[in-house]
Parts: sequence; C-alpha cells; structure tokens
Amino acid sequence: MKIDVTTEQKTVIIGGGIAGLASAWYLQKAGIDYVLLEGSDRFGGLINTHHEDDSVIEMGPDAFITRKPWAMDLVRDLNLQNDLISVNETPERIYILSDGDLVPLPDGLRLLVPTNVPAFLASPLLSWAGKLRVLMDNFIPAKSNSTDESLADFVTRRMGSEALEKLADPLLAGVYNAEMNKQSILATFPQYSALEQQYGSLIRGMSETLKHKTPSSVPALVSFKRGMSQLVDTLVEKLTGDLHLNVPASKIEDSYKVSLADGTVLEADNIIIATSAKVASQLLENIAPDSAQILGEIRYAGIGSMSLLYDVDDIPRALDAYGVVIPSSAGRMIDGMQWSSSKWQSRALDDKALIRVFFGGPHTREMQDKSDSELMAIVREELRAILGVTAKPQLTHLSRWHNAYPQYDVGHIERVANIEQSLPANIALAGNTYYGVGIPDTIHSAQKAVEKIQQTIIL
Repeated sequence: MKIDVTTEQKTVIIGGGIAGLASAWYLQKAGIDYVLLEGSDRFGGLINTHHEDDSVIEMGPDAFITRKPWAMDLVRDLNLQNDLISVNETPERIYILSDGDLVPLPDGLRLLVPTNVPAFLASPLLSWAGKLRVLMDNFIPAKSNSTDESLADFVTRRMGSEALEKLADPLLAGVYNAEMNKQSILATFPQYSALEQQYGSLIRGMSETLKHKTPSSVPALVSFKRGMSQLVDTLVEKLTGDLHLNVPASKIEDSYKVSLADGTVLEADNIIIATSAKVASQLLENIAPDSAQILGEIRYAGIGSMSLLYDVDDIPRALDAYGVVIPSSAGRMIDGMQWSSSKWQSRALDDKALIRVFFGGPHTREMQDKSDSELMAIVREELRAILGVTAKPQLTHLSRWHNAYPQYDVGHIERVANIEQSLPANIALAGNTYYGVGIPDTIHSAQKAVEKIQQTIIL
C-alpha cells in the first residue's frame, strides 16, 4: 500500500466518519491537500443506511435538526437540498408509555417545559401533585450561579422528581443515552440553564422565547430520500483527496509521525483526529500525554436497534405518531420505538409498517449482551405487550453500537477545554465527543478543526 503525503502541506485526517469526511471537505474548500485514513472497511461511522425489500433501514441516526445550521450548510455545499425530506404530519408527535398505556405528549410541551398549561393539566402523564410541582417552577428562584450540575439535580430542583421520572428520563436523557444523575446540563441542554438564569423560570422563559420566535419555512427535522448514508456517499464522491479504508493508525510520535498498523510511518505537518476519545487517547499518548489522559477518562455507552417490517394489517393499532419513548419506571426491556414508516415518507411500501425498536440504553444496558435469538424473542414480546403485535415480521435488521455515545458527564465543558488547551498547535480534534453528539455539532467540530489547522498554515 502506498500513501502519498508528498504535497507541500501534508494534513492527515484519522477517522472516516462524518467528522473526518467533513474535515476533508473543508480542507478541500480551503485548498489544503489531505490524506484521510479510516480503519474500518466503510466510511460514515455511525451513519449507515441499509436498503432491503423496498425499505430504507437506518442503523444509526435517522435525521438531523436544522436549528443548528452547520449540517444544512454542508447540504447546500453538496447541492443536496432537493434530496431532503421532512417528517410527516401525524396526528400525534410521540407517545410516552405510562402505566401500560400510550399517552401522547400534551400540546405545547417543549421537551420538558409546558407552554400550554390547560393541555398540560388535562394530560394523564403526571399526577395532580406532579403537575402542580412542575408549575411551581414559576415561583422557585433561579440558582445563584451558573455552575454545572447533573440533569437529575437540575430537573428535580426546578420541576420535581415526578417530572424527572416521567418526562426528563425518556425525553432528555434518551437523546444522549445517558444516566441522568451523571449527565451535564450545561453540555447537553444549556438552553434550560440559560432560561433559568435569564427569566428565573423555565416556563416563563420558554413562553417568552416562543412569543418572539420568527416562524421558519425550514422544517425542524430532516433526512434524505435515500436515507442518511446519502450524505456520506455524496461527500465521498465529491472528495478529491487521498482516501483510504482498512488503514488504522496506531500512534503519533514527535515531528508528527503517524504510525499505521502495518508498520508504515507517515510524516505530517498537521493532523486532524476524528475518532472516538479512546482511540484519540491512544494516538496522543506520546505527543500530548495530558490531553491523552483526559480523553481516556471519557466514558462511552452503547445502543442497539432492531428494525422489523410488517403488513399494516398486522398492526392492531394505528401508527399515528413518530413512535414511543419509555421511562425506566415502566420496567420494559426496550427503551422505545420509532414508527419509521409513519415518521418518514418512502421508508417502506404503502401497505407495510416499518418499526425500529431501541435497546441497550441507560436502563437496559444488559440487552447488548443478549444473543440475536434472545433479542428477537424479547423485542417481539415487547411489541406484543405494547402494541398487540403477534404476527411474525417479514424482515428484521439488527444493529449494535457498543461505543456509540460519548457520555457528557458533569464537568464536560471544562474537561474538553483542558483537552484542547494541552494539544499541540498542529493537531486538532473533531467528532461527537466534544461539543454535541448530533450531526450538526459533529460537522461544526470539523469546521473548527480545519480553522485551527489553517491558522498554523498561515503562520
């Protein structure tokens, strides 16, 4: 294998997920030559779409938000905007499993915060005591400082333990696949802390924010007609640099020598590491030991999903929402489910129902260790118990990600700042470990990594 790094500016990107590919794109736009090394046999990392029997099956993320602009900016760069699709209009947005029943989110509930008080009071999701405790948020003084705290402490302090258990658990902790008593509020939902500090109340703050919000014609959540891998495939197609699969890097030495698993050594002027924190820690052990140590302390958690295809007639109830989230108090063996064919157009034929079941989250970690046959039996029993589905699925597709989610524990922002501060000037980090796990934040991390590299080249 020959890898060419003889160009005047030799920038090596380690990692071929969306962070590495986006880094390559922004280097390319800046006229900087690069070599990208991916250790596995495919590009895209966690983004992976499977096509089978006229179905579009996502094994990783199924969408990205447009409120954060960086993914949409990249889509426009790639001229992919005409291939975007928005979520379907459904009678309900999402259900929460509560006391064995599927209860819709009340109108006006913004993740955690009620903005339509009559609808919130009419919902059976919380007891009357729990509802009144949530509304006490209007009268509880703001914390005297803006120091970090766990999601559990923040929600309990502002809205009570029942809101923590029945709302924050499935709706907020589920986004980050995290334990609420460890999850940093400032690193994951800083907008809530900001509302508290500015308005003294989440409810008042959210209501005021919505009053002044300008309506947007851009859908809040989008995907691609052929699935999320369309973004990866288009990037790979349009990248003109030197891209390599099955080339894992093992370490970085002084003078920016990148050692590969086969013994090859590449000399680089600049390096962007777009891998997990664990891999980055190993790579930086000799060149930036302080950063490597902190990176090695970042925890990861896994997640899994199984997609199942049925005839619509095999589903006893209407799939009239995007899916179901399940609080840990429900005692189920899955974390939730997405009704993919209801959420998105063209994910299955019109007479089919595509359901994606999630497992291995904060309260079902042991599910990751089950065999495929055990998982199949458990998932089918959960679908029977929750939806009444007894038919055998016509298609199933299982995916397991054992280290998919970096855990943004309390103190995460300071932790990342210390990592960055201890890095050499010619080495930058990108990925979902640092400033957000979503696709827009990951792409933004790639932009920032390239900006750092550009500064060293200008100097």
